[in-house]
Parts: sequence; structure tokens; C-alpha cells
Amino acid sequence: MTKNFRFFSQFFVLVLFLLGGVPLFSFSKTHSVQPVPDSIQKIKDRGYLIVSMIREDDPPYVMKNPQGQMIGIDISLAQDIAKNMGVDLKILRTATTYDDVVEQVFQGKADIGISNLSITLGRAEKVNYSSPYVSLKKTILLNRGHFFRTRQRENDSLESFFQKGHKLGVMKGSSYVEFSKMYFPKAEIAEYPTKEDLLHALDTQQIAGVFWDEFEMEKVIFLSPGGPIRYFVVKMNVPSDKSAMVLPKQDLDFLQWVDTFLELSRRTFKIQDVLNMYMAHLREKK
Repeated sequence: MTKNFRFFSQFFVLVLFLLGGVPLFSFSKTHSVQPVPDSIQKIKDRGYLIVSMIREDDPPYVMKNPQGQMIGIDISLAQDIAKNMGVDLKILRTATTYDDVVEQVFQGKADIGISNLSITLGRAEKVNYSSPYVSLKKTILLNRGHFFRTRQRENDSLESFFQKGHKLGVMKGSSYVEFSKMYFPKAEIAEYPTKEDLLHALDTQQIAGVFWDEFEMEKVIFLSPGGPIRYFVVKMNVPSDKSAMVLPKQDLDFLQWVDTFLELSRRTFKIQDVLNMYMAHLREKK
């Protein structure tokens, strides 16, 4: 009786299925659409990306071509990021120092800072860094005559030299303020607001050396009359000065997006790349 009942029950269900009354099998297919992360969606909703850059032109990172258009490594990065996000680009250029660029991102005035910003521990307390896109050696520019006259021993190290009353000059608001304290903790550090002030202090022996990246030093040697005779450059045996973009601490999804963009676009510049772009800029200006 039980077997007959089971047989007729199964037969009844099969008949209903054939008549279209009951589905024999049920397939459920779930399509889950993941929302765009908030840190990216807010930019898309606004319709434009806000990028903070330093106010002063800084070839080959930020400069103008003969037609007056903004070009350069940082400009190109900003344009391509905005294009790939499908939004317009708004560049905020009110920062007077590199630290000001970091501060604008920290305060939420910009979505991202792209301004040849060196990676430092102090800045990392306020913002997140992208993967680096420029890598240059840290160097010291010395006044040749002053250095050889005033060093006490021929084999004096730079650290020892700057401990003996010789001042080391750096750009105010730059990463080299922090780097100088890291590598020359006992030296007297003098900060100057402009590159011209920094070089004038070196020429007039107010300072014994300038601490900056190798590109800036190569530029000084090339542009200064008698540069190779007046100055010489010492490359430090320390980790390279890496530049990266800065983003707000909370925008981790946007940070991941930017890192993916850098990886896919293969944007990494070394000293020769930066010099070639700078020389091309000088030729265009003539």
C-alpha cells in the first residue's frame, strides 16, 4: 500500500509538471551588483576630480608649453586619472609649499595631491601614499671652494662635516626638512623659502651645502654659470627619494584604484627620464 501510494504521488506530480502546473526543477540565479565604493562614487557624482598641486611651476612636473597649456608629469597623471574615471579635472593651485599640498588633501579640500611629493613618515601620519611614480637619489650640493677650505680632514664624512658648525640648507616646506633631521641629526638646518634664496646662501657661504634630490642638483649644475667648477654633488648611500600621490586616509578604495591605474599605465620615472623631459621643455622655450 505504501509503495503504491508513493508511486501514484510521484506520477501525479509528473502529470502536473507536464500540464504546466508545477515546475519539476527550480533554478535560482542570483545576480549581485556591487555598488561603486563611496570614495569613488562621490567624485563621479560631482562630475570632476579635484587635484591639489603646488602653485609655482616645477618643470618637468608642472609647466606651460609655448601655447600656454599646462603640461608635465604631474599634469599628465591628473588628466589621465580624471579621464579614466569619466570625470572632468579641476586643479587647485593655491599651495605655496609641498607640505601645503598634503594639508589640503588632509583637510578634504582636494581628492588627491599630485605634486612631486616625497614619501615621508610625517606626511604619512596625515595621508595615504599611492605607489611611487618617481625615484631619485638623495644628494648634497656643496660649494666646492668652501668645502675644501673648511673641512678638517680629507676623509671626513658628510655627517661629520655638518656636525662641526657647517649649516645644511633645505627648501622650507619640503620633504628634505624631515630627511635632514633623519640623516644629519646633529647638524644645524637652515630653511629657505625659494630655490634662489637657497643657492644665494650657498654662494655667500651662509650654508655649506644644500640637501635635495639628484634632479634638482643636476639642474643647478647645468643652469648656473660655471656650475661644474663652483659646485659638486655627492650622492648619498641611503634609500632613494620616492615621489607618490597622496590621498585621504579614509579613501582606501580610491587608493587601490589609483595604484591599479599606475600599475596598468606603467608610470615610473628615473633620473634620465626626468632630465630628458626637462631638456625638451628648455628647447621648446627657445
